[in-house]
Amino acid sequence: MLLSGILRILLIASAVISLLAPWDVSTGDVTGLVRQAIFGFKIGSFTFSLSDIVLALMIFIVGLAVTRAMQRWLERGICRIQDSTWG
Repeated sequence: MLLSGILRILLIASAVISLLAPWDVSTGDVTGLVRQAIFGFKIGSFTFSLSDIVLALMIFIVGLAVTRAMQRWLERGICRIQDSTWG
């Protein structure tokens, strides 16, 4: 499955390079753009990189999962105990 995904990405990349060849776009230009997208590009004084964006999304998802797990734990544990003591 992983090998299939890697081969698909390589096939798409080679197709894109082949489609851009008539306009004198070299592989160096394309790899430079990909490298710039992955490792960062600057807009003003800010540097944006794909790896930083992916890391931020992963941290957000983990934080959301931890928050939901704690919410469920409180609803099933502590809040249930408090409900039974009131009635």
